[in-house]
Amino acid sequence: MQRLFRLFVIGIAGILISSGPVYGQSGQNSNCGGKIGVTFSFGSAINRLGLTLGGYVIRDRGQLNLHARWYYNFTSLGPSQSGSEAVVSLGGLLAWGEEQKWENRFVTSVGNQTGKKYSLAYAYNYYVDQISTSQPTGTIAAQIDTFHIITENDALGFQGGDKFRTGAVLLAIQNKKEQFGLNTILWTGNASKQIEKIKESSYPGRYGYKDLQQAPYGNLSHGILSLQYDKVLDGFQTIQGRLGIDAEQVRHFLQNKVMHDMYFVPERLMATKNLHIPMLDAKGNAYLFDAAQTIRPARFFFSAAMNPSLFY
Repeated sequence: MQRLFRLFVIGIAGILISSGPVYGQSGQNSNCGGKIGVTFSFGSAINRLGLTLGGYVIRDRGQLNLHARWYYNFTSLGPSQSGSEAVVSLGGLLAWGEEQKWENRFVTSVGNQTGKKYSLAYAYNYYVDQISTSQPTGTIAAQIDTFHIITENDALGFQGGDKFRTGAVLLAIQNKKEQFGLNTILWTGNASKQIEKIKESSYPGRYGYKDLQQAPYGNLSHGILSLQYDKVLDGFQTIQGRLGIDAEQVRHFLQNKVMHDMYFVPERLMATKNLHIPMLDAKGNAYLFDAAQTIRPARFFFSAAMNPSLFY
């Protein structure tokens, strides 16, 4: 993985050099561009400091995106352990439609710098850390003029199973230098390892639930829902603020009720019967809707960042 990370850094550096004069830690011409900068986050859950490099190459209506990030996490989602983390992303994008009236200065692994109003993008991401939550994920993005929908999921990294960085969605409106959005980020323990599947019980799930008490980080969970504001500074550097809540009810509704139960899909069409990953109670145990249990209290969430990741 270290070799792959070095190759990505060399590739991005090549894009930055070929893009011509670099201004304010970024470079761009009509066919390629990129940025390099410091990344940091300060907040209720995520506190980190590191470096980010990103580059892109455009050919006709297609765009190749390469990104690499390294940071030291003082605290992050999941276990309260510090340590370094690296992420590499390789993405592709197809764009079409009329020309936009402004240049898109948000350079991301699924960003659209072609100048077209409509696009579809995919990026493969690989996370490597020191706390045993390394994993691949995938990101899909769709753009309709100024509206963007972006989602990241472990299943899109072709090794699903609902673990750690299990799902996130951003709905955003973007102009030349600003973006306003609604963001949700879900995180769970490893629901594919050392678990017990409970299919016959009084638990209110369409197909049952998974007991994660013996699973890696099975007593940890996040269900973040926040309002988000991003602004591009000189040199494609971005600042971001997020404000919201971290609540088990958020994750339960989005992950269990919407994505796993899928009551809107007829039974005969359900190819996979996904079990719930229960909410956690105040003691960190699975909340099984027992009268003696209470759901873990919701927590205030905020984050202030520079050159942040899309989600995780």
